[in-house]
Amino acid sequence: MTDLKIEFDSPNNVYFPGQEVTGRVILKGKDPIKASFLKICIRGEAHTGWYQTDLIPYLNVENEKEYDHQQVKYSGRVVYLSDETIAWRATDGNDRIPSGTNIFQFSFELPTECSPSLEGSHGHIRYSVHVELDRPWKFNKKTKKLFSVVPTYDLNVIPDAINPMINTNSVKTGLIFKKGQISVTANLPKRGFVPGEIVPITLHIDNGSGNRVSKIYSNLLQLTHFHASFSPLDPDSPTRYHHRDDEKCVAEARTTVNIPAKTEGKVVLSLKVPSVVPSFHCSIIDVEYCIIVRVHQDSMFGGGNLKVEFPLIVGTVPVRSTVPAVPTVPVPLAAGYPPPSYEESMSIGKPEDSEPFAPRYPVYNDLPPYSPSKSSYEEEEEGKAVKM
Repeated sequence: MTDLKIEFDSPNNVYFPGQEVTGRVILKGKDPIKASFLKICIRGEAHTGWYQTDLIPYLNVENEKEYDHQQVKYSGRVVYLSDETIAWRATDGNDRIPSGTNIFQFSFELPTECSPSLEGSHGHIRYSVHVELDRPWKFNKKTKKLFSVVPTYDLNVIPDAINPMINTNSVKTGLIFKKGQISVTANLPKRGFVPGEIVPITLHIDNGSGNRVSKIYSNLLQLTHFHASFSPLDPDSPTRYHHRDDEKCVAEARTTVNIPAKTEGKVVLSLKVPSVVPSFHCSIIDVEYCIIVRVHQDSMFGGGNLKVEFPLIVGTVPVRSTVPAVPTVPVPLAAGYPPPSYEESMSIGKPEDSEPFAPRYPVYNDLPPYSPSKSSYEEEEEGKAVKM
């Protein structure tokens, strides 16, 4: 009986671009193991793919071009790293690994430019360590273990992340006979947030209609864009490019209010950002976020309900209450901020040759409420709330 497993030195199996991925391979056997070599590999790549029906050219029996609808596979691939090392190799007179527990250390350096781990509906970004024990005249023993990669995305060096946002919308009520107008002005204190942080949404509602405003809903949407290509066998046909979009609600909040007809009211709605991948862009996968707020009024015939939207940036380092005069380079987390935990995401992947895997992302569960104080940079930007 031969047991083969991988252990990482990082307690949460989380690493950062440019960091050393270190750990050990543990091989156990009751008897000496006859083998040729033990190989340890590291892989990191982005992949997209799906099947769809396309009109494909082909040559008929008369060598004339015709077209037919066929199922074809669109795919995309970006390799971030691929490396391997031989941890043990048989030599003349020694082709057996001793019985008992054998430990083989490994160390691989991640490139500085890595996209974050991601599990999506039409693609993924995965990082893993593979081990193969080559055994003559037997099936090779293999195992694999995935780990998370999380780039540092410091919101303090993104000017848009610290800007407050405001959005307004209005709608006239009544399907046939208009009974007034509902107006909503929504505010966010900033655009950038981190997982675990509370997003305070302040709403000023001017209910000029003849109906009561009774409910308010908010949703945090994750928008993922997958890009792929297909190259027909016909050399005269150009490569085709396509994309698919996935929209997922990752957090929601709702509240019951009572704003009677012909009155005004103020409501603050709180929405917590869960453990999600930070906003990012690579050549075949993009992830962005937005918040949608819906205001619902009591009406027998419908109409009069409205919504406001805000684009959101999700990072891994939170915005500080005081920012540098010219925020241009990443800086350490401000003193007094609690360190993040690394929690499993809501999206779980199912690799064919591995256990189900959920990437981990930094989550700041005890982050104090954001209360900006003025700096020279903010004084220049004062009054420049972004209108959506």
